[in-house]
Amino acid sequence: ASVPLVQLEMAELTEEVVAQLHQEDSNIKREDEERAPADAADAAEQKDAAAGDSTPPATAVERHISIQTKLEGLEMLVDMNGAGRKSCPLCPEEKFKACYSHKLRRHLQNLHWKVYVEFEGHKMCICHLPCRNLKPSLGVDQASGRHIAHYHCVVCSVTIARKTDMVSHLKRHVNKGETEASYSSSSNVVLNEPAPPGQAYEIMKELGTDVQLLPNHTTPQKSDTYFSRKMKSNRQLVFCSLAVLAEERNPLECLDAFGATGIMGLQWAKHLRNAVRVTITDISDTC
Repeated sequence: ASVPLVQLEMAELTEEVVAQLHQEDSNIKREDEERAPADAADAAEQKDAAAGDSTPPATAVERHISIQTKLEGLEMLVDMNGAGRKSCPLCPEEKFKACYSHKLRRHLQNLHWKVYVEFEGHKMCICHLPCRNLKPSLGVDQASGRHIAHYHCVVCSVTIARKTDMVSHLKRHVNKGETEASYSSSSNVVLNEPAPPGQAYEIMKELGTDVQLLPNHTTPQKSDTYFSRKMKSNRQLVFCSLAVLAEERNPLECLDAFGATGIMGLQWAKHLRNAVRVTITDISDTC
């Protein structure tokens, strides 16, 4: 009688073990099902992060499409080998209708490329896109006032209509020692210190000089100025007071010799460095 009792107890124990193992398997399966979406999300995030790391960083300042080094670069803006009509990348549709590749290639070469302005190996081609956003004069259609042929400066990205004016503009960059590299990063404008409480602007400092420029945001910025906002916040009347640290110089004589305009003062400040101290006083509000 003891043998069947032992067999019965072993059978009950086996059933309990089987039930326990079955319960553990169910729990593990449920945990795996709950963990699967989280693991998939983590894998997707790691994949996106890896793709983001492999992506090259974007440049601080993107050059305008009208600035190229070779004619082939201008033609690469359009798929010349594709079928069908193609639009000019530097002209609006109402100025130059879409055409086939052979005609578009002649258009790019004769209208845009042949009148380029060169600076440090870069060719600034003429652009007919509505980039300038000029305010039309009285009696002039607003649409025609915006669509003006112009060049994009490779140094400061300002738009200038006439080729001779662009050449003069580039000469001023050369005289100031400004190149494309000086404007490709944010090092050309250095913030001196954060604005104090209640002060809505910050003091900017010209590159390579000891000049502090306080922008006057109340004066409307003129769109036809030759200077970008990186160089000047707006066109305003300024006086430069030159105080020479050397004892044998008279500050007033130096002021008369160097001129009292802001641009001349900045030029001499770059050459004389520590020999002069330049202060800019904005009097545009009082004039």
